[in-house]
Amino acid sequence: MSEASDLFDAGAAALGLLGGGRPNTEQALRYFTSASETDPQMCDAWLGRMLCGDNESQIVYRAWNCRQSMHAEIIRLGVSPAYFMPKFDIGMGIVALDQPIYDRGVLTLALVRMLAMGNPPDYHEAQETLKEARPAGCPAGCRPPCTTAPNAGPT
Repeated sequence: MSEASDLFDAGAAALGLLGGGRPNTEQALRYFTSASETDPQMCDAWLGRMLCGDNESQIVYRAWNCRQSMHAEIIRLGVSPAYFMPKFDIGMGIVALDQPIYDRGVLTLALVRMLAMGNPPDYHEAQETLKEARPAGCPAGCRPPCTTAPNAGPT
């Protein structure tokens, strides 16, 4: 295993995902931060940082930038990704409403939300990023509008 994987494993253990135990998010954040610095292409390390409360826009961007490896580390550990889902606010400051980041499409939406709600907002980049999202069930390589996904209507 690599140093980054060892650090990721320590972060997952600190969260109580490996064998239980009381979660220590501060310690887990240190491990996930070190893992993401050691291997910037480890999406799960960035997601781990988000899970521990490090939700700065550059963290979301870096997770999105390496989204192709999303869940690779957590699955390697034999942990269901359902136990490893950071959330992002979709209530737009009006109501407390969080969306779990369970796949690459939702990770894209998290980045779009960060761009659109930034200070200053970057609507153009948000629109360009949104073009990267595929509807659920769309095969790889498909570009919106997708007509092959289940329940996809005619375009």
